[in-house]
Amino acid sequence: MDMLFYFHLFLMFLFLTIPLWPYDFLKYGAYLPLVLTIIWSLNGSCPLNSYHKVKNSKGNFTLDILRIFIPNASEKFTNHITMVVLVLITIISFKRLCNQLI
Repeated sequence: MDMLFYFHLFLMFLFLTIPLWPYDFLKYGAYLPLVLTIIWSLNGSCPLNSYHKVKNSKGNFTLDILRIFIPNASEKFTNHITMVVLVLITIISFKRLCNQLI
């Protein structure tokens, strides 16, 4: 696999760990899932998908990753899971920030 695939995978895990970041970084990182969602909406998908080869014909990186665990996952299911995870990351991050302020 190419290095861009691993970089994309690293970014995915980096986003998944946002709620675990220290408070100094969390106050900035909590907005990243919202920014990512806006970029995906404007671009149609993740901009990195167009720069490396993915296994499926649609060019969906998260679909390839999810099919490791759920072999018959559809693109629509993957998009729903991705959005739920991004919303959960945002909610948990802001909840931690609010708890810090109290």
